Amino acid sequence: MNALLPSTLAALLLFWLPNAAAVPYVPLNDATPLERLASAVTPRERQTDVALRQALAKDSQNMSLALRAAQRYIARARNESDPRLLGQAQAALSPWWSVAEPPTAVLLLRATIRQSNHDFTRSRSDLEQLVRRDPNNAQGWLTLATVQQVSGDLVAADKSCQPLRALTSSLVVTTCFAGVNGLRGRADEAYDTVSRALAAASADASR
Repeated sequence: MNALLPSTLAALLLFWLPNAAAVPYVPLNDATPLERLASAVTPRERQTDVALRQALAKDSQNMSLALRAAQRYIARARNESDPRLLGQAQAALSPWWSVAEPPTAVLLLRATIRQSNHDFTRSRSDLEQLVRRDPNNAQGWLTLATVQQVSGDLVAADKSCQPLRALTSSLVVTTCFAGVNGLRGRADEAYDTVSRALAAASADASR
């Protein structure tokens, strides 16, 4: 076994020794906050969140409202890296969460939440059902390809990128295939392909 470097050993001792005698913190009661997490939510956004929750509490079966709330929470979860928001998104969809064949809009969001929680098996099942029912759903195919990539099923991911050719922009199509090729050991080729596609899209937008 290799000995620890003196500097590393000293650092570890400085960390361990004070903590060895530390007394655990015991809150006074269940209402005592243990930690206050920073939030990037503005007062206006917080008001919108409160209004949405209140509206859903009064009309939990309102699918349009539930979808709006879930989409909002998912977007914020991505921006803030806060998994609690995924729970709020799931709660908004609770009337349809356990339904075997919910509406396609719910399927997409349920699959997205499951993907974010690394529940790839059930996410893939939702997405496969979605694209069977709505084969023109570009977001469904793209998300399915992503789940298949992270699951290591590159053949299926490549097939899921194919329908995008007729459904969305060339940049999205290129990015989908590049993700698959990168995982096949062709990272340089994938990078060059996406770079060219981004340059072309930028040139088109500036015209």
